[in-house]
Amino acid sequence: MRILALVGVVLMGLGAFIVFRGMSVTSDRNVLKVGPLEATVEEKKAVPAWAGGAAIVGGPVLVVAGMRQKR
Repeated sequence: MRILALVGVVLMGLGAFIVFRGMSVTSDRNVLKVGPLEATVEEKKAVPAWAGGAAIVGGPVLVVAGMRQKR
């Protein structure tokens, strides 16, 4: 299987996961640092459903493009 087609299949799977189950991204941020004392905040942001839809639509495009490549 060509690499572009493989990326397309993975993208479709990830897009379906985002649309049906939802997905969030977590990031840590330092808000205060005084000497050895440090305070951090953990932020959770949801990945929008339209991003999953775009991945579902873009995946087959990559699969078709990967299958049409010359060897």
